[in-house]
Parts: sequence; C-alpha cells; structure tokens
Amino acid sequence: MLKDRNGVMAVKRVVASGGSSLKVVLGGVIRDGKELDEPYICEGTSSIRENWTYMSQESHMTVAAEQVAVMGDNRPWSTDSRSYGPVPLGNVSAVLVARVSPWAGIRCGCRA
Repeated sequence: MLKDRNGVMAVKRVVASGGSSLKVVLGGVIRDGKELDEPYICEGTSSIRENWTYMSQESHMTVAAEQVAVMGDNRPWSTDSRSYGPVPLGNVSAVLVARVSPWAGIRCGCRA
C-alpha cells in the first residue's frame, strides 16, 4: 500500500526495485531483460497506455535506490509508475501479503 501524489492510499504491485531497469512492451513487462510472469493479469490485457506522462510507449525506466516501480493489476485503468514514475520507499506504508476475504467470487477483476 502506498500514498499516491494526492495522498490517497492505493494498493499496487511492486514490479521493480532499486537498481532495476523496466520496459513496458505490447506483450508485457520486462525487468532487467527478462519478461515478468504475471498470471494475475487478465488474459488479453495490455500494459501499454496511450496517456502516460512518465513513460512513453516502449521506453525504459531505471529505478533508483530507495525507490520502487509499481503497477496496478487492472493495467488499462491503473494510474501507477507508468504515469508518475518510481515511488520513494518512504511512500510505501504497508505490504499486502494475501487476500483473506471474501473467499467466494475471487476472480480477475478487469473492467470491460
């Protein structure tokens, strides 16, 4: 969990940490030259967005020490490091380890 630039708490997935390079391509996310295995992303979902302000399409991001790059699982609609860049570790307030409840209806939550 982290606070975004407006101070709003958000849950995002850490996709890279300090010293890593990150590239977002049409087929997925590449960290340090290796494509990430992301089974939690809905099939057919693109990680590329047209309205990025930080990363242009298929550009690189290098994450500095004491920072992380984050992305939401609902990639087409998520505001994350593709828009605002790496996040200082000081903005990370908690680590979500597992979803406990509700048990029923756990599914891919992509917007159509």
